[in-house]
Amino acid sequence: MSKVYAARIATVLSNIAQLQKLEMSASIHCSKINSLIRSFKLLPDIISSNPPNLNLPSSSNGNNNNGNNSNFNSSSSALNNGFSNNNLQASPNSSTSSNSNSAYSNNSSTPKNNRKFPIKFSNYIDSLNNSVEHLIQLCIQCNHESCVQFVLMTSLQKTFEEFLSIRQTTITDLQNLGFTEGAEIFTLSPDELLSQDQVDLKLIGNLLYQIRSQNDLTNRSDVGERVAARFHSLQRKDIKIDTGETDLSGIITVPSVPNNLNLVLEHEQLVFRESIGNGRSGRVFEGSIVGRPEVCAIKVLHCRTLSPAELEMFRREIFTLSTLSHPSILKLLGYTNQPPFCLVTELVANGSLFKFLQNKPEELTPTDRTVIAIDVARGMDYIHERNIIHRDLKSLNILLDNNKRARICDFGLVRLKSYAPMTGLIGTPQWMAPEILMCSTSYDVKADVYSYGIVLWELLTGESPYNDVPITKLLYLVVQEKLRPTIPPDTPPDMAQLITACWSTDPKQRPSFSQIINLFNNSRYHFTGTNSDELWRRIGGRKRRNPSTSDPLKVVESSNVSSNSSSMSSSDNSSNESTNNYSNSNNSSSSSSSSSNSANDSNQNHNNHSHGNLNHKYGNNPMDSNKSMKYRQKRGTLNQVDQAVLKFTDAVESGNIMAFDRCLNDFRSLYKSNLIMTTKNNFMTEMLNTIRTSNNDQIRLKILNMLNEMIDNRYLFDQFVNYEGITLLGDLMRSPSTNVAELALNVCSSHLRKDIISIDLIKSLLVFSSYTDLKIRSFALTTLFLVMDFQFDLLCTMPSFIYHLLCFALKPLSLQSMEHLLKITLKFIRKIELIPDSVLPQLVWLQTNVPDSLKSLAVDCLASSLRFEEARKDFPTEFWKYAQTDFSLYAPIFSAFIKHPPPKFAELVLVLKELSCESAEALQMLVSITNDVKCAAVVVTHLPVQNLTSPALLYKLYSNLSLVDGANLIIGEEIEFYLVCKLVLGSEFQSDACLLIRKIGLNPVLLESSGLIQHITSLINVTNNEKEDELWNLMSVIFTLSHDRYFQCFTFIKQRLADLMNCNQLTLRIGAFLCLANFASFEKDINVQKLLFIAAELVNHKNHAIQIVCNNCAQKYIPKIESVDDLKSISLNFLKNCNSWSDSDGIDNRSFNKPAKLLPEAAEFAGILLAKVNSTTGFDESVKRALALLSQQ
Repeated sequence: MSKVYAARIATVLSNIAQLQKLEMSASIHCSKINSLIRSFKLLPDIISSNPPNLNLPSSSNGNNNNGNNSNFNSSSSALNNGFSNNNLQASPNSSTSSNSNSAYSNNSSTPKNNRKFPIKFSNYIDSLNNSVEHLIQLCIQCNHESCVQFVLMTSLQKTFEEFLSIRQTTITDLQNLGFTEGAEIFTLSPDELLSQDQVDLKLIGNLLYQIRSQNDLTNRSDVGERVAARFHSLQRKDIKIDTGETDLSGIITVPSVPNNLNLVLEHEQLVFRESIGNGRSGRVFEGSIVGRPEVCAIKVLHCRTLSPAELEMFRREIFTLSTLSHPSILKLLGYTNQPPFCLVTELVANGSLFKFLQNKPEELTPTDRTVIAIDVARGMDYIHERNIIHRDLKSLNILLDNNKRARICDFGLVRLKSYAPMTGLIGTPQWMAPEILMCSTSYDVKADVYSYGIVLWELLTGESPYNDVPITKLLYLVVQEKLRPTIPPDTPPDMAQLITACWSTDPKQRPSFSQIINLFNNSRYHFTGTNSDELWRRIGGRKRRNPSTSDPLKVVESSNVSSNSSSMSSSDNSSNESTNNYSNSNNSSSSSSSSSNSANDSNQNHNNHSHGNLNHKYGNNPMDSNKSMKYRQKRGTLNQVDQAVLKFTDAVESGNIMAFDRCLNDFRSLYKSNLIMTTKNNFMTEMLNTIRTSNNDQIRLKILNMLNEMIDNRYLFDQFVNYEGITLLGDLMRSPSTNVAELALNVCSSHLRKDIISIDLIKSLLVFSSYTDLKIRSFALTTLFLVMDFQFDLLCTMPSFIYHLLCFALKPLSLQSMEHLLKITLKFIRKIELIPDSVLPQLVWLQTNVPDSLKSLAVDCLASSLRFEEARKDFPTEFWKYAQTDFSLYAPIFSAFIKHPPPKFAELVLVLKELSCESAEALQMLVSITNDVKCAAVVVTHLPVQNLTSPALLYKLYSNLSLVDGANLIIGEEIEFYLVCKLVLGSEFQSDACLLIRKIGLNPVLLESSGLIQHITSLINVTNNEKEDELWNLMSVIFTLSHDRYFQCFTFIKQRLADLMNCNQLTLRIGAFLCLANFASFEKDINVQKLLFIAAELVNHKNHAIQIVCNNCAQKYIPKIESVDDLKSISLNFLKNCNSWSDSDGIDNRSFNKPAKLLPEAAEFAGILLAKVNSTTGFDESVKRALALLSQQ
């Protein structure tokens, strides 16, 4: 059979294996997806057992072999072995044994392997492979995280047609390839297809109902319109949604609505600025999107016009990228679906890591470099968990923000995992894996790990990879000569081994990113000089990302959560390749000879524990060890320990307790003599199996006690862990037998280590919260405290953990335990990103049920929880009244609502207002809350506060309230406002207070009865001219208040204002003039000639209000002037200030100049003067001509 056929079929089978992992992962379109997956699962057996007769022509050498089919069939077992579940990702190029008869072996040189492969069959296989890939992509897009976005952005009818197309295309391809049996398993009747779709559509309808009912779509027209369109489609398909049954089976919680659904942009919406980069895939500009405030990066792709099919694939890939949300992934903001194709992303300040290393390497500290390495590993782990390969990871595609945190970018070359046939040479050669350089059509996520190894080397050295190697020679040197960048000799050994493992030639020898993240938890893998405290503070602590968005304590079964990886083995000196310490396969061979000493055994057991197969609950139990021992007993080959084990088994089966006790004593003796550790035996297996299967608590307790002694030995502890002893302890802690549970707890606590903590173990420890026995409950709580010390960051990803932990407080605890519980709760609440609804009632309950000495700690816990909107919404309003009993204690809880007021705000306002009567601290909070206009609107309705002991705070409160629409009328009727203004005038708030008084609609009666107006006039009289600003503010209030009313107290400042009108300070002259101009409307003894003289000076002032007052004076008083001298004085002052005369002495001798440009009010003033001058004898004609010219402007 053709090598080409074998390689292409291998790719199809590899993709099917990947597809199987996605079974039951979809949250929508589940019926259609799972039906197709179940059909694809059957294909490998059909392809292996029923090879097609492709009638391939012989090669040019003339050798014709008619035994194709028989040879293919004879190799079916080898094919099955080669494509077993453990090896589905293996390349068809992997070597086979020399005596293999498999038609897929590369070592075969028979003519049948050299046959030409018809292009049409190649096309059929590629089409089949594309169908598998298309289904993989749909599975990812329909998963829990993306399902809401997929439903809202994708037509229901088009989606149905997509699934139907996958099914029909697969049937056609299988028929063309001769796999008729395979085609039949994909064939469904129209009724079956319709039934699948109706089940899926009903679930989608319920999902849409939940979206609409759980979200306020008032300001989300993009969501509302799409929801309405989907409901319309469902109605057309006669899908009825029962709003009473909205329990979405298949979706644990309805995901949140995406922030933006409008990813498709028009070119007109893009604003381009300067170019900031140019690469192979496109040119990058700084720019923005019309209507959005943020500056963004716009990448214009170098791409031809796409066909409809290619455009749909482009949209699919963009959709997949739009669902990525991770701190280390550059955020996609939108794209254009017409050429030129543009991708719009967030703009990151510091540019690429490559340029930073070239231009400013000294600004990257060792800690910065380690942070970047971890950021990139976390981001790549995130996309790999979503079955995405980057394919062009390099320092040029890693951007740094202001804090030097990494963002992975340029996903223009991204393809879904196993998106094959791959296009071969894609990426940048210096960072490309050998399998890509060889133009392999099949590679996986480990290609990105290779690139990451090069990036680590760049961070280590600050240099560019292969700087002195011509690109033309690079491919040969990397692939054939295994050339890699030189690692400096002073590199820490573990970092050097990690880099070497990452760029291993064999992809299977490279670690996964999740394993790399775990290694970085150990400082030995950090760059030399890294500050560990700063590192974990910046990246958020030691943690391994949990890909599940659900709460593991609720939905995830036991899984090991160790964040430590086994140490890496030394590089093979002969090949410079790292041995496989990362692979999960049990078949990997070691390059070093085995050792029989116990230390090596211990290390090997530890490695097995870290990376072994945990698919079975007790995955490493040997097969029927008892039969094996009895067989060896007949042959006389049993060792001492196995003989003891056999006696032990017989004693247990017979129920002979005395014999059982003797066996335990024998084991203790063997342990003390080290025989158990140095002899191959099944001791641990039998002990654990007996505990699992025995119903006799006495037997279980005795074995547990013995094991508790023995597993102090590291070798036995590793065996205990390797044979799922920790999982067994978790089960025993849930035992109905208190004695068994307590002893299991004791064993667990005594031997607790970070690498043995699992979700199941944590859940078992939490069960003890219901125990009434204080001693046991406290001991379990202390153990949980240790667990939190080890795995705090992990537990912070499980919000319900804190609820279960607080259940320990529902029953009595020692003061010390309660204090520790509250402190750890506070630390936890400050760290988590989501708080369960059930936690708030617990925290409120604690306020009244903890000892007085711990109440402040309980208050801090409750106050910290209020940073979550859900907690604030559910906060019990009756608590406010209770809080009045000790405001100083509960002040942090009030403070929590300052930035985020609760929905039921009135109750909080009433309590704070009552407290504010006597407490300045409460008044300060009330002031802070009113910084929010909505909150201030509520406070306005509860005036007055009745606290004049803190005038500054009270004034700030009224100042905030004045910003509320309509509040000024209410404030103007509160005498408290007048009194507080009176108190703050003359203080630092005088300027603001004067502005506020002018703004409020004041009640004249309250003005006088409060003494405020009298206080203002007295301040004018006593404030000296040097305090120009203070006098101006006070006169501005008098000016405002005297527009339509004259208060008796104004009489006492008339002389003071007249004096100020004659001073040299223009500001004071203006203020006094304005006040007296108003007074003149009410008082006859005001010197109007002086007013007109000043008005002539100020009428062309830039302030319009001053112009109006001057003009009003002219209209009222110029016609009444009787003295010619006064009229000449006013006219001369007007002309002088309009720059119309020279400086020659004597009015009769002055020459007329070209007049300045006048404002309309000044021109009108000139006209009024001219009219009066024309009717008065004795005026120089030049004055008249000047006034005439000015009045005409």
